[in-house]
Amino acid sequence: MIRVYGYRYSVYTWIVRMALAERGLGYDWTEVNPFDPASANPHPFGRVPLIEDGELRIYEVRAITAFLDGFPGDSWTPEAALPRARAEQVIGIVDSYAYWPMVREVFAPAVFAEGAPDTALIARGMEKSLPVLTALEGIAQEGAVLNGTLTRADLHLAPMIAYFTMYPPAAKALADHPALANWFAGMRERDSFVRTIPDVPTRQPRNT
Repeated sequence: MIRVYGYRYSVYTWIVRMALAERGLGYDWTEVNPFDPASANPHPFGRVPLIEDGELRIYEVRAITAFLDGFPGDSWTPEAALPRARAEQVIGIVDSYAYWPMVREVFAPAVFAEGAPDTALIARGMEKSLPVLTALEGIAQEGAVLNGTLTRADLHLAPMIAYFTMYPPAAKALADHPALANWFAGMRERDSFVRTIPDVPTRQPRNT
């Protein structure tokens, strides 16, 4: 049985839970709060998630989804060179350019955090998120990935966009990118997405 060490509100843990749901894999759960120094965390860098499969431990989400891709089921890795490259490109965009503004600078202060929202931080996150949406819109328009055929790119991006668009102005920004918005509308209907949505305490009404 796989064991997941994760933080229930972590967008990266959500990615892994969604991937496990797509594979129909059950797992044991150990809650780890990476923001609590007293939380026992097997991750060598104090982050989440990490999975165990027998004696094997794997961390870094792109490594975990690559590992889960090897379990029985439709492959999440396209065979053709361009779709395979685009899937890796989307994952790179998620990690390098999307996570910080969309989740840490928009979702966290606007939706998740307690107290008065940091409006300057949110505005900065929104500004930095627009080039990300533009780049992803171009990829969605091209159609090699983000096209309804599930890849690891879909798994990595959908929770990120979901958290981002819980903030109403961010949902409006997504709507201004129709190919990407259409892709996300499809992802929101997947059973693996619906069943793994974290029950986050929010200050704003959900838009997902």
